[in-house]
Amino acid sequence: MSIHSDTRAYPGYHWKKSWTRKFLAPIAGISLKQRTLSECGLTKITQGHLVADRAVDAISRTLNQVGALAEQIRNDYGEDLLVQSHLDGDADDFRLLVQVKGSSSIVREDGSRTLRLKVSHLRRWISQSEPVLVCIFDDATVLIYAFSPSERFSLWELVTTDRKTIGIKLSKSDIFNKKNAKRFIWEG
Repeated sequence: MSIHSDTRAYPGYHWKKSWTRKFLAPIAGISLKQRTLSECGLTKITQGHLVADRAVDAISRTLNQVGALAEQIRNDYGEDLLVQSHLDGDADDFRLLVQVKGSSSIVREDGSRTLRLKVSHLRRWISQSEPVLVCIFDDATVLIYAFSPSERFSLWELVTTDRKTIGIKLSKSDIFNKKNAKRFIWEG
């Protein structure tokens, strides 16, 4: 068996239009089956991956426009961004964690939307020692909505509920942009 007959040696190579396929493959006894990307073991980039990437980018850019530094957390176990703000160029003593959610759903006519979140996630965010801001990026409208879980829920409410998820209504007043991002950072 030659190395060329081992499909693992050239996982992304397609024999379909190749001179080798036409002339050398039959001589070498190589399988001429064209392999798909999934058969090669390559990761498929989904629409969800693209929306999530655009969401992190849009929220980081908005934070940067108001003078806050947003660092993407590489080992993502829940929160996506670590935000450092400053006052007159001096870094603040606190940081803000941001949970980014990307969505490609459509906003309602009144400008509101409802988002379902797991109660276990809300409990985690409220229990953090640093404040957590949840930002939802709507890919269809390129709008960002934000809310502080600790302002909407009490830990007692989340610990005592039997529900697995809770619906959260977001309105125009929850829109996160350059005009109100500082308020979200300082009140976070």
